[in-house]
Amino acid sequence: MIMLAQQHPDFNFVGIDYHLRSLYMGIHHATALNLRNLRFIRADLRTFTPYMPSGSIEEASVLFPAPIVNPKHDENDVLNAPFIQQVNRTLDDNRNLLFVSDAEWYFNEKATLADEVKYLMNK
Repeated sequence: MIMLAQQHPDFNFVGIDYHLRSLYMGIHHATALNLRNLRFIRADLRTFTPYMPSGSIEEASVLFPAPIVNPKHDENDVLNAPFIQQVNRTLDDNRNLLFVSDAEWYFNEKATLADEVKYLMNK
């Protein structure tokens, strides 16, 4: 996101994360580069997205969320069907959710879920 903020100074970017270390690193780096078009919010995306206006986002990225290995902890998974529905609702028309993971099985599972959610929303 920092690189995008540098490349597009006329656009505003918001980084949302719950983990303080990730936020600190982003804030530190953005401050060092004097980026004035980038802000950070500490929040759990699952509780934050329902309050975002429909169509208010041009692009959404979920980068390297922790894969949930134990099914007992599925409720902690950021990328669940309700969250993907909320993100799709907030995106401008024909925009996509960018999702990156280094766990191939998790990526494939969530990509399939995202396709299913998008299909059901477009019915």
